[in-house]
Amino acid sequence: MALPKSFYCRELPKGLVDYRSNESKLRLTRSLTLGSAVPFLSLSSCFNTQAEPAYCGLSTLAIVLNALRIDPQRIWKTPWRWFTEDLLDCCRPLDVVKKVGITMDEFLCLAKCNGAVCTLTRPEDNEQSYQLFRKSLFYTTHGDEENPNEFLVISYDRKKLQQTGTGHFSPVAAFDQETDSVLLFDTARFKYPPYWVPVRLLFESMLPVDPSTGKNRGYFVLKAR
Repeated sequence: MALPKSFYCRELPKGLVDYRSNESKLRLTRSLTLGSAVPFLSLSSCFNTQAEPAYCGLSTLAIVLNALRIDPQRIWKTPWRWFTEDLLDCCRPLDVVKKVGITMDEFLCLAKCNGAVCTLTRPEDNEQSYQLFRKSLFYTTHGDEENPNEFLVISYDRKKLQQTGTGHFSPVAAFDQETDSVLLFDTARFKYPPYWVPVRLLFESMLPVDPSTGKNRGYFVLKAR
């Protein structure tokens, strides 16, 4: 009996470096050595594959909240308290999210009502916005590896990275100064592995307008209260 039309992973477009590659090992080793991969250990310890095709926002937020060591004050599975996508239901019904995902404003709402301090920035297509983004990128990827204070999450348009799909959320795990690239932990691991993307290209991927909101995409900085 023939299987219905289905897919097993996608090949990363040129310009993006597979996390599993030798080049990635060099970049990650370099960034860890130079102290520009502060989020990596905390994020990797909590990294999950999103449970639904439209759950990238929920999955990314759950990973970051756990990496920040925020107590959800709700039981996941008795007797444990731990953030999962199903606990992030305070801003939009999960049955709706399962179909259409969440917007940036809803991500902001969810972060705040689950114990995080969160700022949202929608960059403009100019050098000032680009440099402001680089400043946030530098600040969140440097510091204390054992107790990172802040995490950076990107809301971007996959098409600008030559990927299939549209809007997506991913946390930033590391920055490699030599290649001026960042490591994104893509929660849709059934589709793409984590990968390195040039900083300028990542910035440009936030500029397209999201048809569901009429606004361009952007980035978040999250920290615990």
